[in-house]
Amino acid sequence: MAKQTIGIGTSANDGTGDQLRIAFDKTNDNFDEVYLAGPVGTNIRVLGNTISSTDTDGNIELTPNGAGSVVITNPAFTGALAVDSLTTTSGVTVGTVLDVADITPTGGTATITADTLHDGNLTVDGTVGIWDETHTNLRLEVASGGGVNVNSKIYMNQPAILSTATPGSAIGAVGDEAGTVTWDADYIYICTADYDGITAIWKRSPIATW
Repeated sequence: MAKQTIGIGTSANDGTGDQLRIAFDKTNDNFDEVYLAGPVGTNIRVLGNTISSTDTDGNIELTPNGAGSVVITNPAFTGALAVDSLTTTSGVTVGTVLDVADITPTGGTATITADTLHDGNLTVDGTVGIWDETHTNLRLEVASGGGVNVNSKIYMNQPAILSTATPGSAIGAVGDEAGTVTWDADYIYICTADYDGITAIWKRSPIATW
């Protein structure tokens, strides 16, 4: 329904405006539409560019109708984010902790300045940038069975630092996967196949002095 405007006449008391009953019928219709659309009568407050909840510790839920989607352009999250899955077409920026089952930017850049990403997969078709603005250590980790899948390039503006570890044997141990690289004071180790308990999967090369 389009907004109904009450006719107030050309000048005061000229008799050309809406009758009282008609005027208040328009008022009721307008208010009915406002209440139906929300957020009047809910726990949602809209002030300027901010949408907030008036319910203490209450959630704000964005629920599309039917097969529709919640579309956010250039999302930037400054608080904790907990979602089942997050797919963007223009990249995503997360400022603190990201607790998500899967995050998949299908375009643009995924920028994570949090200290931890956990419990899911990070899949990026474009660029992934990971850093900590306080210049302390930054972890990108996933729960068992998760992974970080990058279908393009990874750019780092500082040297990569790999954790030190020495494989127990050439056969390795449960959890060793092809492509794993580690090192100790004497060797660089590369895992060439997934652990099967039989095959010698670890290769090593001695580290020479400069």
